[in-house]
Amino acid sequence: MYLIFVRGGNLVLVSHTRIEPAARLAALQKCSPVELELLGAIPGSKRAAGRVRDELQGASVRDDWFEYESVKSRIDELLALDGVFLLAPSQSSEKRGHVPVSQAAAALGVPVVDVQKYVQVRTTAGGHRRVFVDELQAAAAARVEPDLSFRSS
Repeated sequence: MYLIFVRGGNLVLVSHTRIEPAARLAALQKCSPVELELLGAIPGSKRAAGRVRDELQGASVRDDWFEYESVKSRIDELLALDGVFLLAPSQSSEKRGHVPVSQAAAALGVPVVDVQKYVQVRTTAGGHRRVFVDELQAAAAARVEPDLSFRSS
């Protein structure tokens, strides 16, 4: 899932999508009387999109559309963070503070097979491969080179 930011004139859409951002933009463009531009997309859930919309509420024009100039600096900040703070663990893993490896890969911008080069991948009792959110946030924030000293268990 992605949290997307689409600009149309003086408005910006803050939404989430399960499809590729470019495909979502194309679908939106078919219904729009103005040219739309994809400002960016970051890993995020529907709940994360809701948190961002709540934060921007003062600039809301209608539903998921906001005054672009009023929210531009905040959107730029969110895009610069690559969405790491927006990671939304599944409800079952939320209490334990970890996310699936696929979500970690999206946050780091690397293929799933390369995640273990950046953070430790753990296997749960149920056989699921997970990454702790705090380690993922630190790795993404530091933009560290891969640490090859540890491997998944």
